[in-house]
Amino acid sequence: MAAKPLKVSHTSESSEWTNAPIQSLETVAAEHRDEMHKQIQNENEQNENEQNENDEDSDSGYDTGSEGENVESNADDPHRIVETKESVEVAKQFFELGTQIAKMSKDIYDVHTKVNESGANIASLLKEFEIDKKERAECSAELRQQQETMDRLLEALKKSSSEDGQMKIDLATTSDQLELCKSKIDGLKDRKKQCMKTKRQKRVRFAELNKQHKDRATEIGRLKRDLQLCEQRRRESQRLWQTLVQRPGHSPYSPRLILI
Repeated sequence: MAAKPLKVSHTSESSEWTNAPIQSLETVAAEHRDEMHKQIQNENEQNENEQNENDEDSDSGYDTGSEGENVESNADDPHRIVETKESVEVAKQFFELGTQIAKMSKDIYDVHTKVNESGANIASLLKEFEIDKKERAECSAELRQQQETMDRLLEALKKSSSEDGQMKIDLATTSDQLELCKSKIDGLKDRKKQCMKTKRQKRVRFAELNKQHKDRATEIGRLKRDLQLCEQRRRESQRLWQTLVQRPGHSPYSPRLILI
Protein backbone atom coordinates (compact mmCIF):
# COMPACT_ATOMS: atom_id res chain seq x y z
CA MET A 1 0.00 0.00 0.00
CA ALA A 2 1.46 3.31 -0.99
CA ALA A 3 1.53 5.81 1.86
CA LYS A 4 0.65 9.38 0.99
CA PRO A 5 3.41 11.95 1.61
CA LEU A 6 2.68 14.04 4.66
CA LYS A 7 2.27 17.74 4.19
CA VAL A 8 2.26 20.62 6.62
CA SER A 9 0.56 23.75 5.42
CA HIS A 10 1.49 27.13 6.75
CA THR A 11 0.27 30.65 6.21
CA SER A 12 2.14 33.12 4.07
CA GLU A 13 4.02 35.92 5.78
CA SER A 14 1.97 39.00 6.55
CA SER A 15 2.51 42.25 8.37
CA GLU A 16 -0.78 41.71 10.21
CA TRP A 17 0.63 39.20 12.67
CA THR A 18 -2.20 39.59 15.14
CA ASN A 19 -4.66 38.40 12.46
CA ALA A 20 -2.71 35.19 11.68
CA PRO A 21 -4.78 31.95 11.87
CA ILE A 22 -3.11 30.63 15.00
CA GLN A 23 -5.44 27.69 15.62
CA SER A 24 -4.77 26.17 12.20
CA LEU A 25 -1.05 25.88 12.92
CA GLU A 26 -1.64 23.96 16.14
CA THR A 27 -4.14 21.71 14.40
CA VAL A 28 -1.77 21.03 11.52
CA ALA A 29 1.05 20.11 13.89
CA ALA A 30 -1.18 17.72 15.86
CA GLU A 31 -2.68 16.15 12.76
CA HIS A 32 0.77 15.74 11.23
CA ARG A 33 2.13 13.92 14.26
CA ASP A 34 -0.92 11.65 14.43
CA GLU A 35 -0.76 10.86 10.73
CA MET A 36 2.99 10.24 10.85
CA HIS A 37 2.70 7.85 13.80
CA LYS A 38 -0.22 6.06 12.17
CA GLN A 39 1.71 5.73 8.93
CA ILE A 40 4.75 4.30 10.71
CA GLN A 41 2.54 1.80 12.57
CA ASN A 42 0.81 0.71 9.36
CA GLU A 43 4.12 0.33 7.53
CA ASN A 44 5.61 -1.72 10.35
CA GLU A 45 2.53 -3.99 10.44
CA GLN A 46 2.74 -4.44 6.68
CA ASN A 47 6.45 -5.24 6.93
CA GLU A 48 5.72 -7.84 9.61
CA ASN A 49 3.04 -9.46 7.44
CA GLU A 50 5.39 -9.54 4.47
CA GLN A 51 8.08 -11.11 6.62
CA ASN A 52 5.65 -13.84 7.68
CA GLU A 53 4.81 -14.48 4.04
CA ASN A 54 8.51 -14.70 3.21
CA ASP A 55 9.00 -17.24 5.99
CA GLU A 56 6.23 -19.41 4.52
CA ASP A 57 7.47 -19.18 0.96
CA SER A 58 11.09 -18.18 0.63
CA ASP A 59 10.96 -18.50 -3.17
CA SER A 60 8.50 -15.66 -3.77
CA GLY A 61 9.00 -11.89 -3.90
CA TYR A 62 12.20 -9.90 -3.50
CA ASP A 63 14.93 -10.30 -0.94
CA THR A 64 17.72 -8.09 0.36
CA GLY A 65 21.20 -9.34 -0.40
CA SER A 66 24.20 -9.10 1.88
CA GLU A 67 26.02 -5.76 2.18
CA GLY A 68 23.13 -3.87 0.61
CA GLU A 69 23.14 -5.78 -2.71
CA ASN A 70 19.70 -6.50 -4.16
CA VAL A 71 18.65 -10.05 -5.03
CA GLU A 72 15.62 -10.32 -7.36
CA SER A 73 13.71 -13.60 -7.00
CA ASN A 74 10.39 -12.69 -8.63
CA ALA A 75 10.48 -9.77 -11.05
CA ASP A 76 6.85 -10.30 -12.09
CA ASP A 77 5.41 -9.21 -8.74
CA PRO A 78 4.73 -5.42 -8.97
CA HIS A 79 3.94 -5.18 -5.26
CA ARG A 80 7.40 -6.13 -4.04
CA ILE A 81 10.28 -3.72 -3.64
CA VAL A 82 13.87 -4.15 -2.60
CA GLU A 83 15.13 -2.25 0.44
CA THR A 84 18.86 -1.62 0.78
CA LYS A 85 20.69 -0.23 3.76
CA GLU A 86 21.00 3.06 1.92
CA SER A 87 17.29 3.27 1.15
CA VAL A 88 16.45 2.44 4.77
CA GLU A 89 18.65 5.30 5.96
CA VAL A 90 16.94 7.66 3.52
CA ALA A 91 13.55 6.46 4.79
CA LYS A 92 14.59 7.16 8.36
CA GLN A 93 15.71 10.64 7.32
CA PHE A 94 12.31 11.13 5.68
CA PHE A 95 10.47 10.43 8.92
CA GLU A 96 12.93 12.44 11.01
CA LEU A 97 12.27 15.43 8.78
CA GLY A 98 8.54 14.86 9.26
CA THR A 99 9.06 15.05 13.03
CA GLN A 100 11.04 18.27 12.59
CA ILE A 101 8.27 19.75 10.46
CA ALA A 102 5.70 19.00 13.17
CA LYS A 103 7.93 20.59 15.82
CA MET A 104 8.60 23.66 13.67
CA SER A 105 4.87 24.10 13.06
CA LYS A 106 4.34 24.03 16.83
CA ASP A 107 7.16 26.58 17.28
CA ILE A 108 5.49 28.89 14.78
CA TYR A 109 2.21 28.55 16.67
CA ASP A 110 3.94 29.36 19.98
CA VAL A 111 5.60 32.48 18.55
CA HIS A 112 2.29 33.54 16.99
CA THR A 113 0.77 33.31 20.47
CA LYS A 114 3.52 35.53 21.85
CA VAL A 115 2.99 38.01 19.00
CA ASN A 116 -0.68 38.19 19.90
CA GLU A 117 0.21 38.77 23.55
CA SER A 118 2.63 41.60 22.77
CA GLY A 119 0.12 43.06 20.31
CA ALA A 120 -2.56 43.03 23.02
CA ASN A 121 -0.15 44.68 25.47
CA ILE A 122 0.61 47.41 22.94
CA ALA A 123 -3.10 48.00 22.32
CA SER A 124 -3.72 48.22 26.07
CA LEU A 125 -0.85 50.66 26.50
CA LEU A 126 -2.17 52.86 23.69
CA LYS A 127 -5.52 53.03 25.52
CA GLU A 128 -3.66 54.08 28.67
CA PHE A 129 -1.94 56.82 26.66
CA GLU A 130 -5.35 58.20 25.71
CA ILE A 131 -6.57 58.09 29.32
CA ASP A 132 -3.38 59.74 30.60
CA LYS A 133 -3.60 62.41 27.91
CA LYS A 134 -7.13 63.26 29.02
CA GLU A 135 -6.02 63.37 32.66
CA ARG A 136 -3.16 65.76 31.85
CA ALA A 137 -5.53 68.00 29.92
CA GLU A 138 -7.97 68.10 32.86
CA CYS A 139 -5.13 68.82 35.27
CA SER A 140 -3.82 71.67 33.12
CA ALA A 141 -7.29 73.17 32.77
CA GLU A 142 -7.91 73.04 36.54
CA LEU A 143 -4.47 74.51 37.18
CA ARG A 144 -5.21 77.47 34.88
CA GLN A 145 -8.56 77.97 36.62
CA GLN A 146 -6.97 78.04 40.08
CA GLN A 147 -4.26 80.38 38.85
CA GLU A 148 -6.87 82.76 37.45
CA THR A 149 -8.77 82.62 40.76
CA MET A 150 -5.62 83.50 42.67
CA ASP A 151 -4.89 86.39 40.32
CA ARG A 152 -8.38 87.80 40.87
CA LEU A 153 -8.04 87.51 44.65
CA LEU A 154 -4.69 89.27 44.61
CA GLU A 155 -6.07 92.02 42.39
CA ALA A 156 -9.07 92.43 44.69
CA LEU A 157 -6.73 92.62 47.67
CA LYS A 158 -4.78 95.45 46.07
CA LYS A 159 -7.96 97.43 45.43
CA SER A 160 -9.52 96.61 48.77
CA SER A 161 -8.76 99.98 50.44
CA SER A 162 -10.88 103.04 49.70
CA GLU A 163 -9.52 106.53 49.60
CA ASP A 164 -10.58 107.02 53.20
CA GLY A 165 -8.71 103.88 54.29
CA GLN A 166 -11.79 101.70 54.79
CA MET A 167 -11.49 98.01 53.68
CA LYS A 168 -14.03 97.01 51.01
CA ILE A 169 -13.50 93.23 51.46
CA ASP A 170 -13.11 90.82 54.35
CA LEU A 171 -9.34 90.51 54.63
CA ALA A 172 -9.44 87.30 56.68
CA THR A 173 -11.77 85.58 54.24
CA THR A 174 -9.69 86.68 51.27
CA SER A 175 -6.50 85.42 52.92
CA ASP A 176 -8.11 82.04 53.56
CA GLN A 177 -9.22 81.85 49.95
CA LEU A 178 -5.74 82.71 48.75
CA GLU A 179 -4.21 80.06 50.99
CA LEU A 180 -6.66 77.42 49.75
CA CYS A 181 -6.08 78.41 46.14
CA LYS A 182 -2.30 78.22 46.59
CA SER A 183 -2.62 74.77 48.16
CA LYS A 184 -4.70 73.54 45.23
CA ILE A 185 -2.20 74.95 42.74
CA ASP A 186 0.70 73.19 44.48
CA GLY A 187 -1.22 69.90 44.46
CA LEU A 188 -2.10 70.26 40.80
CA LYS A 189 1.52 71.00 39.91
CA ASP A 190 2.66 67.85 41.71
CA ARG A 191 -0.06 65.87 39.97
CA LYS A 192 0.97 67.21 36.57
CA LYS A 193 4.61 66.45 37.33
CA GLN A 194 3.68 62.85 38.18
CA CYS A 195 1.63 62.60 34.98
CA MET A 196 4.64 63.65 32.92
CA LYS A 197 6.84 61.11 34.73
CA THR A 198 4.29 58.36 34.02
CA LYS A 199 4.16 59.44 30.39
CA ARG A 200 7.94 59.06 30.02
CA GLN A 201 7.89 55.64 31.70
CA LYS A 202 5.10 54.39 29.46
CA ARG A 203 6.89 55.68 26.36
CA VAL A 204 9.90 53.57 27.34
CA ARG A 205 7.63 50.58 27.93
CA PHE A 206 5.96 51.15 24.57
CA ALA A 207 9.33 51.20 22.79
CA GLU A 208 10.27 47.90 24.48
CA LEU A 209 6.97 46.24 23.56
CA ASN A 210 7.14 47.52 20.00
CA LYS A 211 10.66 46.15 19.54
CA GLN A 212 9.62 42.84 21.10
CA HIS A 213 6.62 42.67 18.78
CA LYS A 214 8.73 43.32 15.68
CA ASP A 215 11.41 40.84 16.76
CA ARG A 216 8.80 38.12 17.22
CA ALA A 217 7.28 38.89 13.84
CA THR A 218 10.76 38.60 12.31
CA GLU A 219 11.25 35.29 14.12
CA ILE A 220 8.04 33.94 12.60
CA GLY A 221 9.34 34.85 9.15
CA ARG A 222 12.60 33.00 9.87
CA LEU A 223 10.76 29.95 11.20
CA LYS A 224 8.53 29.81 8.14
CA ARG A 225 11.55 29.96 5.84
CA ASP A 226 13.19 27.15 7.82
CA LEU A 227 9.96 25.18 7.59
CA GLN A 228 9.88 25.56 3.81
CA LEU A 229 13.50 24.36 3.57
CA CYS A 230 12.70 21.36 5.77
CA GLU A 231 9.69 20.49 3.63
CA GLN A 232 11.86 20.75 0.52
CA ARG A 233 14.49 18.44 2.04
CA ARG A 234 11.74 15.95 2.90
CA ARG A 235 10.46 15.93 -0.67
CA GLU A 236 14.00 15.45 -1.94
CA SER A 237 14.58 12.54 0.45
CA GLN A 238 11.37 10.92 -0.79
CA ARG A 239 12.48 11.25 -4.42
CA LEU A 240 15.91 9.85 -3.51
CA TRP A 241 14.30 6.91 -1.73
CA GLN A 242 12.21 6.15 -4.80
CA THR A 243 15.28 6.10 -7.03
CA LEU A 244 16.95 3.66 -4.64
CA VAL A 245 14.12 1.12 -4.44
CA GLN A 246 12.07 1.46 -7.64
CA ARG A 247 12.34 -1.12 -10.40
CA PRO A 248 10.89 -1.10 -13.94
CA GLY A 249 7.13 -1.58 -13.82
CA HIS A 250 6.82 -0.60 -10.17
CA SER A 251 4.47 2.11 -8.96
CA PRO A 252 5.89 4.96 -6.80
CA TYR A 253 6.05 4.22 -3.10
CA SER A 254 6.45 6.37 -0.04
CA PRO A 255 9.33 5.50 2.30
CA ARG A 256 8.90 2.61 4.72
CA LEU A 257 10.53 2.62 8.10
CA ILE A 258 12.28 -0.76 8.22
CA LEU A 259 14.49 -1.72 11.14
CA ILE A 260 17.67 -3.55 10.20
